[in-house]
Amino acid sequence: MQLHSHLTADGQGVEIVFRDDGVGISPANQKRVFDPFFTTRMGQGGTGLGMHLVYNLVTSVLGGKIRLHSTPGMGTEIGLSLPLVAPHPA
Repeated sequence: MQLHSHLTADGQGVEIVFRDDGVGISPANQKRVFDPFFTTRMGQGGTGLGMHLVYNLVTSVLGGKIRLHSTPGMGTEIGLSLPLVAPHPA
């Protein structure tokens, strides 16, 4: 499996895209990837918190957006859109 990353920036923010050519994620699982404690590896060491933490950091702490696109058998792409300056905490 190969992992590719791409970064673009403008005066407003940065876009970071990670793409792999792995097995992809089923449509049913794509809807749940960012849910807390969701894992396809229950009992095999997966806690299901990783992508939930990423989602919260990107959207809450950094003030950005995250998107996921995956086609089973074709790989997965995750894009992060982040402002140049994170919002100040309330």
